Amino acid sequence: MHDLIRDISGFVFAEDTLTEADLIVAVGSTYPDIPMKAADLYHNDYAKQILVTGKYSYQCECFPGVSYDTDVYAGAYDTEARFYTAVLMKNGVPLDAVLREDEARCPKENALYTRLLLERMELEPQRMIVVCPAYQSRRFQMLFQAAFPDSEVLMRPSVLPGSQRYLSRDNWYTSRFGIRQVLDELVKCGQELSPAEIERICTDKEHLFDER
Repeated sequence: MHDLIRDISGFVFAEDTLTEADLIVAVGSTYPDIPMKAADLYHNDYAKQILVTGKYSYQCECFPGVSYDTDVYAGAYDTEARFYTAVLMKNGVPLDAVLREDEARCPKENALYTRLLLERMELEPQRMIVVCPAYQSRRFQMLFQAAFPDSEVLMRPSVLPGSQRYLSRDNWYTSRFGIRQVLDELVKCGQELSPAEIERICTDKEHLFDER
């Protein structure tokens, strides 16, 4: 693998070794693989609660429908979070273990509205596991770390076989679609966080900038 491809893959496709956390966060989409992975983490005792976040994209006027396994997850869902809740329950997660945020319409809102919901509930997770599409995992990690600067944010990416939308570090550079998506992620990682947000989450602020 070319060094450039390896470096881009290592940055964009963030994935951490997991340990027990206070909360699993499943970021919204129209695909069931993310809540299914969250359910698997729940059943393996990584956390006792799952928070699902998402309304629908700003590009849509309503929830556009389930994109995969429509026969398994048939139903009328008005938000991504309600769809995810149904998937979790179908996969054995009890309703009282699910927290739902129904307003976020973009990744930054997923992080910010999750923070607002937890503040209203007076919950302060010390460690959370965020489940998201693999090719967006670094951006979600940055956004959630900015929203929760005092928490540890661990990433568990999801790759859906057979769907070009769910790219992996091993295949993104093999298609023009994948290359465009991943290079666009590099741009978004730089656009969606302000210098102040980066400074706030940096653990070694005194060496971050040269003030001379």
